[in-house]
Amino acid sequence: MIVPSNGFFLATALLLAFAEIGCGSVVTDDRATSSANASSATGAGGAFAGTGFAAGGAATGGTGGSSAPADCTAPTVIVLAKNQVRPMAIAVDATNVYWVSHGAEKVDTTHVFTIPKSGGAPVEIASTVGVSHSVFVDAARVYWDGSAAEGGVPHMARVYSVPKAGGVVGQFFDSKTVFHSVTMDEASVYWETEEGKIQSVPKSSGSPTLIVDASQPVDDYALAVDEAHVYWRKPGTTMLMSSPKLGGAPKVLADHVGIGDIAVDATQLFLPPYVAGTGDVFVMPKGGGTPVKIIDDPRLSYGLTSHGGCLYWASMPLSAGDHEEIHAAPKAGGDPIVIFKADGDSAVYHVAADESGVYSAEQISGTIAKAIK
Repeated sequence: MIVPSNGFFLATALLLAFAEIGCGSVVTDDRATSSANASSATGAGGAFAGTGFAAGGAATGGTGGSSAPADCTAPTVIVLAKNQVRPMAIAVDATNVYWVSHGAEKVDTTHVFTIPKSGGAPVEIASTVGVSHSVFVDAARVYWDGSAAEGGVPHMARVYSVPKAGGVVGQFFDSKTVFHSVTMDEASVYWETEEGKIQSVPKSSGSPTLIVDASQPVDDYALAVDEAHVYWRKPGTTMLMSSPKLGGAPKVLADHVGIGDIAVDATQLFLPPYVAGTGDVFVMPKGGGTPVKIIDDPRLSYGLTSHGGCLYWASMPLSAGDHEEIHAAPKAGGDPIVIFKADGDSAVYHVAADESGVYSAEQISGTIAKAIK
């Protein structure tokens, strides 16, 4: 989604199509409100959290069941901020929500905002050159990517950080390499380049390390990490791959894996459907095996992520008059539950969460919302 990658033009086309349909915002869904379970938690919590191109990162504990565990539902939705300009990613820590927005004055300017989870006025804590699609937060700092191009030619790809309260912006990686996927763990930032290279750099700064060189242009944004490995879809194929984060021979985990986000927890990988145009979810062991479908969703989906005993993803409308939604379901399988629902035909959701609730940045309407646990 960064110029001039093919993914950028695909995402832009989708966004323009959404914009022609109408603007969306977040409302409470009756099915969620009527649930007997009145608590929820989702997303990428823990010592680091955030969203961007890739869903995933180490998730914590939890087991699913045939009916949704308590943290798969969120019946009450409140709006934290409205009319933000193109929020592209969202992250949470113990007290605050963070997001990156494209500037109203210049599309290639990124603004980093924060707001207390309890509500209040958004505060801008940083502004940088470039377009960002990822944001992460750890105990001390907020991190985001930025890329820019001139005449269709990339001239900058950077990783920035700033103290969570604001202050001096640090820039600890700069390259002409185009980012396709960006994710983060406790120690490092990881990305996939347009040429199919997977690289990392320590958050403490330093030189990038090459983990994998697929030597083929990237055609999707599937990248996830856990404590020891990176996971990705091999460019030009349907193969799901893994490699040690410190470098080493890549391993084929499965074939016939669809394009889209990969989510990972302590023992399993959660995958998009091989058959395009559905939101079905598959699961398989992290060491490899045959993916097994655990969730049926007839809608085209994106943004698959996991937290606790639940999976979360965004689902596009099935037909005119339908609504974009964020769904949840147990990791063990089950029927999707609506967490967020747009009041218009279109929306582009980004999701993060912790124990207090599910948090959504809606790109078209500019709404930052919280589904209370």
